[in-house]
Amino acid sequence: MSSLNHKFLILMAFTLLLTSCGGGGSSIKNSLEISYDYTTGNPSSLEQANSNILLGSERNLPYDGPSGNTFSSLSQAHSTLNNGLSYPIATRDTLANNVWSSGWTGKGIKVGILDSFNSNGRIDSHGDWVSLVLNSISPEANTILSNLPSGNLSTTLQNANSAFDYYNTNEYYIVNNSWGFEKPLKNSFGSYTGTNNPNWDDIISDAVTSKIMSINQKSEPIYNEKMLFVFAAGNGAQYCGSAYVTECDYFATVYNRVRNQGYVIGEDTIFVGALSDQSSTIANYSYQAGNMLNDFIVAHDDVLFSGDASGTSFSAPRVSGAAALVRQKFPNLTGIQIKQVLLQTATDLGASGPDNIYGYGKLNLENAMSPQGRVIAK
Repeated sequence: MSSLNHKFLILMAFTLLLTSCGGGGSSIKNSLEISYDYTTGNPSSLEQANSNILLGSERNLPYDGPSGNTFSSLSQAHSTLNNGLSYPIATRDTLANNVWSSGWTGKGIKVGILDSFNSNGRIDSHGDWVSLVLNSISPEANTILSNLPSGNLSTTLQNANSAFDYYNTNEYYIVNNSWGFEKPLKNSFGSYTGTNNPNWDDIISDAVTSKIMSINQKSEPIYNEKMLFVFAAGNGAQYCGSAYVTECDYFATVYNRVRNQGYVIGEDTIFVGALSDQSSTIANYSYQAGNMLNDFIVAHDDVLFSGDASGTSFSAPRVSGAAALVRQKFPNLTGIQIKQVLLQTATDLGASGPDNIYGYGKLNLENAMSPQGRVIAK
C-alpha cells in the first residue's frame, strides 16, 4: 500500500472540481462473455489483513476526521471512537473481515485512487479518508494516491484521462473516483447554493455530440479489459430538481443520452449511491439510479466510526475495495465481469430486480466472493 508520507501525487497541473461525490470514466467496447473463469488466485491470511488495517504503519500519523475530531494518531482515533471494537465501520458494515478469514485481503491487487490529497504528514484530506475506507475493505491492496486539485470541466476531463492512461499502463486496473461535476452549483466552501447550472443542458448536449463523434471516429481510449471504474454517484438529490443520477451527474447524464442514441458506453463503470446509517434506505442526499439501474449499486458511507461522515464519496471505496477482493480470488475476471459479479450478487432493495432508485441494491461482499450460480454471464 502506498504511503501517505510519500503519496504518489500525479501533479500534472491537474485541475478538478472536487465535489465529495461524482462520476466519470470512459467508454469501452462491449464484451459479451460466454462464461466466467472462476479459477482461484492465491490467498493471504487474516493475520496479514489485521497487520495492514488502519493504513498499516500509517496508523501512527495524526488523524483529523471529517467530523472535525483531531487525534494524535489514527490508531488512537479508532480506539476512542469505535469504543474498543476491533475494526473500523466500513469493515463492519461490509463484513469484510469474514472474507479475510479465508485469505481474501486484496493482496497483490493494484488500485488507483483519484482524489484530493496533500503532503502534510497527516491523515486529513478527502482522499485520505477515501483511502482509509478502501483499506478497511481491502487492507492488502496496493493503492496509488493521485492528487487532483479543483478546476474547470474541460481541464479536469483532460487530466483525469491522463491519470486513467497512467493507471492502465501501470496495471492499476481498479480505479476509485469520488469526484465529479453536478447540475447543482456549489460555493467555494463546497456547499450547495440551492441553484442549478443555467448552462447545464448546453454542456450536456455538447458533451454527447463530442462523445458520439469520438466513438464514430474510433478515437475513444481503449483500456485493458481488466479496467473497472467505480464512481460516487453524487450528493445533490435535494437540490437538483431530480434525484436521478442520469439527470444531475455529468458522466451519468452523458452516458445515458449516448446510450439512448444506440451507442455502447460505460460498460466498465459502476455508479455508487449511499444508504442512510444503520438502514437499507437510500440517503436523502444521494442520487438514485434512474436509467443507470443496470450500472448502479448502494453502500454505507461513514469513514472511521458510525455517524462521522456522509456522502457517496465514502460509499464508492467500499465497492472498489470489494472489487479488489473479488479480483484477488478470481484473477482471470475482466473488469466488466467483476462489475457484473458485484451487481448481481447485491442484496436486492426496493422493487424486485434492478430499479431506478437502488439499481441492483446493497453491496453484499460475502455473496460476491461466492458468485457461482448467482451471476448470469454477460
